[in-house]
Amino acid sequence: MDKAAIEQFIFERIRAAVEITAAECVRQLNAGGHSFANTSDGLVWIDENADEILEVTCPIGVGISSLDEAILPPDAATEKFMTLALSGSDKAATVLFRFEGDLANGGFGQLFENKGVGFVREAIGYLQDIGASAAAKITLQALEIHEQRQPVVREYEQLQADLERLDRRFTRLGIDIPTLYAHFTSKT
Repeated sequence: MDKAAIEQFIFERIRAAVEITAAECVRQLNAGGHSFANTSDGLVWIDENADEILEVTCPIGVGISSLDEAILPPDAATEKFMTLALSGSDKAATVLFRFEGDLANGGFGQLFENKGVGFVREAIGYLQDIGASAAAKITLQALEIHEQRQPVVREYEQLQADLERLDRRFTRLGIDIPTLYAHFTSKT
């Protein structure tokens, strides 16, 4: 198999395992009183009784690279940081780990949405403590912009809430667009 075929093979096997595991979890939830029904997408279920949609997202990345391009195992300092951060035994390491993860994953927008202003202020303090003054300064600038735009953020949150209400109403309609389309085109 070439690189692309190997990557696709592994991706498909992992996706299948996720689908099987998610379906088993839904069976257990339904046994516990939920009524999630499968949709055409293997990772989306609807519980119309509770007006809820359960969606499992699992981004999968598979890649083959040459040894000279490979990411090397972390050094001792990184290992120590990760151990402290993941165990929660060192608050600064835990905050900085979560800060870095959200920032790398979705930028400042995701950081503020997921963690909030208080967390960001705390992270700025820890960045200053460890000597990352340039990173602290940029983060402080992002915080200032975020705080200046709070009215816009609140307006956006209201927009999202309004749209979510319409999403639920649309879903409750239970219309079958493919069937309606087939019926429509059969008349013409």
